[in-house]
Amino acid sequence: MKHEFHIAPAWCDLLEKHHLDDFELWMSGELGELVSKSGSSEVRRVVLDGEELYLKRRYDESAIRLLESVCFMRLPMSGAIRELAVVQALASAGFPVMEPIAWGEARVACIPKKGFLVVRGLPGRSLAEVYQGAEADERIGIMSRLGELLGRLHAAGFFQPLRLKDLIQGSSGEWTLIDRECARPWRKRFSQRSAVTSLARTARRTLRDGHTMGHCAVRAFLDGYLKGICGCWHTGRIELLRLIHAKLRHERKH
Repeated sequence: MKHEFHIAPAWCDLLEKHHLDDFELWMSGELGELVSKSGSSEVRRVVLDGEELYLKRRYDESAIRLLESVCFMRLPMSGAIRELAVVQALASAGFPVMEPIAWGEARVACIPKKGFLVVRGLPGRSLAEVYQGAEADERIGIMSRLGELLGRLHAAGFFQPLRLKDLIQGSSGEWTLIDRECARPWRKRFSQRSAVTSLARTARRTLRDGHTMGHCAVRAFLDGYLKGICGCWHTGRIELLRLIHAKLRHERKH
């Protein structure tokens, strides 16, 4: 089994100081504290000289995910490296996104078997927490801004769903994207089908997370979205809402 291991240049000194410049230490070591674990994936919090880092690692990659990459004529990647690819693409496109610190992947031939990604922790609060504690007019403002951000992401070719908990709000009100793992970590040409699928999944996951959205908040979100897509799609709020409802009904039936 061969592996690749990389450290962002600005972080080499810190990781070397703590003897964390080795693939297996990040991939297999009992570092920091366990934050979450699900199946073959886990997230750990590591603090080094006051710097809060989050280690995401995955074992036993899904055969379906690997086959899907091959079908799209892409090199199969572990979940951690798929997330890295999205993060780097978002940063290149000018979107505020979490900072990668170190990453690695182990392969047998061309097949990834396990991988990890270390990102820098962000000061601030989850937007989900901010939204839950906000007044009605503040929620409308958040939804307008969220819709516009999702529209800009779609216009730039990023169609991953966007939940409130996928954003951290800093002390000055700025937002930063986190948790960007997905099955298809490449940019796509804008299409109405991809946009509606992403919007429907965003709506479903937002409701599943327990966030309520009144009519005013929904209207603000859709108006923000139409502003964000910058003319990529000439449609209106009512038609957009109809398409989202139709997609959600179709998904429930299947």
